[in-house]
Amino acid sequence: MLSNDKTLKSLGLAMRKGDVIIGAKRTIEAIKTQKNLTVFMAHDTAGNTAKKIKDKTHYYDIKLITTYDGETLSQAIGKTDVKVLAMKAGAIKL
Repeated sequence: MLSNDKTLKSLGLAMRKGDVIIGAKRTIEAIKTQKNLTVFMAHDTAGNTAKKIKDKTHYYDIKLITTYDGETLSQAIGKTDVKVLAMKAGAIKL
């Protein structure tokens, strides 16, 4: 992992617990049905996808974190090419 960031470590733990939803489409569906989420979007996400995620999180009042790039998010959860993911609330304290 590139950083000692507690949030990234928490993402890795939540992934192992099965509390992470990966991908823009699955995240948007989760936003519509589950209100207790924290959404992570890489700051290097493509424009149209970024707009969709920002609009949905704003409309449904979901916390959005855009601090990390795609490579960092991918490394944190042990996957490749991840730009958008959601973590179920209560999975891990941030």
